[in-house]
Amino acid sequence: MACNLRHLKDKSMLSFDIIPFIAVLKDLDNQLVKIYGKIQTFSEDELLFIHKLAKASMIGASTRIENALLGVSAPFV
Repeated sequence: MACNLRHLKDKSMLSFDIIPFIAVLKDLDNQLVKIYGKIQTFSEDELLFIHKLAKASMIGASTRIENALLGVSAPFV
């Protein structure tokens, strides 16, 4: 995102060019649509496994152990 500082009659104005940012958001949206389509093909077991991994990662993040892997040693997950 480009930023310009303009001077208009004794006042300064900050302006942004959001066109590149919009293009990035559109690209991100397209990528998310593709990912969502792939997720829809996962089996129930695969989705449950991903959910358990995400839960372990959230627990790790909440205890400031970023992306902690709480594998088989944590059967409560």
